[in-house]
Amino acid sequence: MQSFIDSMHDTEKLREEFPELDTEMEPENQDMSRPISSSLSTLDDVPEARDRLEEIVEDHGFDNIEQWADVGDRVFIATMAISIQDMPPEQRKMVESMANPDIDPEAHEATQRGMDEMAKNMRDMLAAADQASPEDIETVRPYIDQFRALGDE
Repeated sequence: MQSFIDSMHDTEKLREEFPELDTEMEPENQDMSRPISSSLSTLDDVPEARDRLEEIVEDHGFDNIEQWADVGDRVFIATMAISIQDMPPEQRKMVESMANPDIDPEAHEATQRGMDEMAKNMRDMLAAADQASPEDIETVRPYIDQFRALGDE
């Protein structure tokens, strides 16, 4: 687990080396059931970044990018599941209501589109979190603060 966390710190350097990755890796292009794996296709347009990522993941003991991404998918889904499990009931209720596709039809069109996208993302996150294996959740739980800190960097 620590190897994956360390690799994530190093992959952040890729964004500095290849700023074009920031525009390529938008959340709407992610499949929340495969948050890391689904974003790998963006590397097809930046082969130097893919080569660099391959070096990074191999330096951290992974066989290849796909193995690293699979571990990452499982880790992030387990992290989402832990975050949802740890939510106070009223916050979970709010998240679930945001995921409700039946929002106020009188909302402004732009707000509606934004809410639709947010609701889709919330549904996808909840669905992905529901698929997290209990084993993955228990493996990730001791590292949850480190994973949360990755999002703050």
